[in-house]
Amino acid sequence: PGCATPTEIESAIGMGLTTVKLFPAEVVGGVKMLKALYGPYRGVKFIPTGGISPKNVKEYLAQPNVIACGGSWLCPAKPSLRCDTAYRKTCTAPACPPQTRSYHKHTCKQGTVTVQNNKHFLP
Repeated sequence: PGCATPTEIESAIGMGLTTVKLFPAEVVGGVKMLKALYGPYRGVKFIPTGGISPKNVKEYLAQPNVIACGGSWLCPAKPSLRCDTAYRKTCTAPACPPQTRSYHKHTCKQGTVTVQNNKHFLP
């Protein structure tokens, strides 16, 4: 679930959740909001999204209550096809579903890639 206010965080805690998405992070205060939430919600971890960019992601990840960040800049609109084509065609590892499935991850020469609709996205 996504949260933007302490009330929503309280609702998430009431459902037994300890990790929530903070959205839209920059609009609701960004790093300052996360610092303010750290005191009363030390047991809650956040995944901020919304306004996160290569310019500010390190500041977010430096917060003790942030476990990950998200943003559209992580997956460019045009996927990279630099992945090892031979490996893509013969991917049969148990952790890697068959190519007929629309979404999975696997490792190739460039590292772990996400496959969505047979398009390879590099980190």
